[in-house]
Amino acid sequence: PHRAPAPSHTRSPTTMSEPPAADGKIFVGGLNRDTTAETICAYFGKRFGEVTDSHVPTDPLSGKPRGFAFVTFADQASAVAAGDAAVDVEGTVAPLEIDGKNVEAKLARPKGRRIAEDGQGGGGGGGGGGKDPAELQGPTKKIFVGGLSHKTTDDLFRAYFQQFGQVADAKVMLNPQGTSRGFGFCTFALEEAVDSVFAMGVYHELDEKRIQCKRATPSRDGRDGAG
Repeated sequence: PHRAPAPSHTRSPTTMSEPPAADGKIFVGGLNRDTTAETICAYFGKRFGEVTDSHVPTDPLSGKPRGFAFVTFADQASAVAAGDAAVDVEGTVAPLEIDGKNVEAKLARPKGRRIAEDGQGGGGGGGGGGKDPAELQGPTKKIFVGGLSHKTTDDLFRAYFQQFGQVADAKVMLNPQGTSRGFGFCTFALEEAVDSVFAMGVYHELDEKRIQCKRATPSRDGRDGAG
């Protein structure tokens, strides 16, 4: 992992009340496509505290960076400070700027808890405006994914979610005729991968379509559902 030393200066006090980060992890969005994990690690390590890991996911097809990253600090206080700097409306803290571009930072949601995603209000198709009630039912390794393109294959479905962690199984559900039903299930090897999915948001983009992710929860008849 990429590491950076703790800063020698005193860290700015936090100004917003936030839930604790998941193991000191934050989501960083709006990155320059040329920004590397090393640059991100050095930037956040110098400003907010020791960084133990940084990861820049890449597009499964092109191999190019997707414009966001995950950063893990040695302590939760540093993660909260980074999140506070991103939402400082009074301008008392210097904005987050990496490689000449302003970026945003959000705390990654702890297991079994939810942090509201900015800009997720509204939505159609009976959606909950970005809210996912199933997320409140505790940790899981499996997610439900709706809104899939009918041309999305199992392989592409798996490749997309592998950026968040090792995928144990990925399946697009089919009709008896063999055509896609527009949704699928992805099971990860570790629960932390599910946390990474939702740290990026409830909504993602795959095959030029906006898809929605929810935690899969067992129904009374033993089959998986989405809450």
